[in-house]
Amino acid sequence: MQLQGPVLVPRDPCTVRRFRFACVRRRVVGFVAILSVGASLAGCGGGGEGGRGAVGGEAGGVAGKAAVGEPAATPVVGPHGGMLVPLGDGANQLEFVVDTGSTAVFAHVLDASGRTPVRVAQPRIDLKMLDVAEGNVVVYLVLAAKPDAKLGETLGDTPTFLGFAPELKGRAHFRAVVQRVEVGGKVYTDVPVTYPAATRP
Repeated sequence: MQLQGPVLVPRDPCTVRRFRFACVRRRVVGFVAILSVGASLAGCGGGGEGGRGAVGGEAGGVAGKAAVGEPAATPVVGPHGGMLVPLGDGANQLEFVVDTGSTAVFAHVLDASGRTPVRVAQPRIDLKMLDVAEGNVVVYLVLAAKPDAKLGETLGDTPTFLGFAPELKGRAHFRAVVQRVEVGGKVYTDVPVTYPAATRP
């Protein structure tokens, strides 16, 4: 046998092959062992996050909201292409749609997500409109309930209200106050409206 450094290398071909195989095997086993340790450490880290989520930590809270279908954020535009106005604590919203050609003003009562219509019992919604007439004269606009019979809606059971404001002819902006809306037993009064809304972040 010939000495090469600290390692003895056999001259016999069979012995050389066995020797090289043993070296390669040791390297492979060592590499697999390192990967196994890394995977174990990663598994422990993931388990920690999952644990916090399971007991109601931050991750769990977000996952829980997604599970019950709550939106990540309220949309800026409503399902009818109008502007959304939150009511009170945001449990419900009003969507305003204005047609400056016909001067029609629609108000749609929606849920917190700003996507689903919510039928209400009141026959009208009163708006106190500001800055729509010369001299800053206050204009009172009545939005009457407009049930859709095709959807099974009736007067006193509809989410849609409609009124006409001639002062909005060709005018795409106004300020107003919703005097009273009752949705699901909650009463909202003096709700400010600025149309169109300022750009949201």
